[in-house]
Amino acid sequence: MAAYKKHDSWSRRPVSQLVSEGKVVRLVVSRIMRWLCVVCALACLATSMQGARRRFISHKQNFNQSAEFRCHRPDRRAISVRDIHQIPKQNRIVIPPYVVLQRCDSQSGCCPDPACCAPKHKRRLTVEFEFAQRQPQGRTEHGWQNVTLEEHIECACIPCQYLRHIT
Repeated sequence: MAAYKKHDSWSRRPVSQLVSEGKVVRLVVSRIMRWLCVVCALACLATSMQGARRRFISHKQNFNQSAEFRCHRPDRRAISVRDIHQIPKQNRIVIPPYVVLQRCDSQSGCCPDPACCAPKHKRRLTVEFEFAQRQPQGRTEHGWQNVTLEEHIECACIPCQYLRHIT
């Protein structure tokens, strides 16, 4: 067999010749790597083009949007039972694992600095949860538990330093 120069590409030779030389695996890997490079380059190009579509919000627009989105009405939030301290969770499955409540927080609306969006009015709400608990004997106990939680009715801008005592 004739020796090939280093600059010659062995991957351009007929596959039958490469099979006889035992170089098929290298050929396949080389072609796969080439395609991966092309795919990665296209993905990078697509990502950079998406960034070019970003919209610019001027100071005036930002100011007006913040003023329109003022702290007033609570938003619905999914509260995990893991965050509800009245529910014992050891060896228990609680159904459903969340409760949806109205909440006033920093994402409910905008307040002038140094105020924070917080509940102005609240109400107590009793929520029923089902649970399944594995007993030491191997059997499963099922039951229900009522938990009293707070739901926010109205939001207001309150000085942030007072929030520790309110919520």
